Amino acid sequence: GLANATQIGQTYGAQVDTLGNLYFCDNYGRRIRVVPKADGSVPFAVKGTGETVVPAGASLKGRVYRVLGNGAAGEGTMGEKAYDAMIREPYNFHIDADGGLYLAEFGNNRIVYVATR
Repeated sequence: GLANATQIGQTYGAQVDTLGNLYFCDNYGRRIRVVPKADGSVPFAVKGTGETVVPAGASLKGRVYRVLGNGAAGEGTMGEKAYDAMIREPYNFHIDADGGLYLAEFGNNRIVYVATR
């Protein structure tokens, strides 16, 4: 949804891909999120309460998208769509050269790989 209307809590593992998109773990939301590159900057931050903070003079035009996780805590199953997966306490991740995403999932004590191609 719109960046200024997206609730986010306890973020970990921010990373920018080769296209300039910002990815991060939303631990409380049990999701991996992406903020697509629009103009080369991400003009907002998020407090620990999930409140979006916009610096004075900045406009918030971007969107925040869910990449992995449906928001429900659980172990999930292999083979399901990444968007619908249940994950617990996403902690960190890495995007490989092929665009695949490795997720360190603290709550389920596992590493999850999501192929994007």
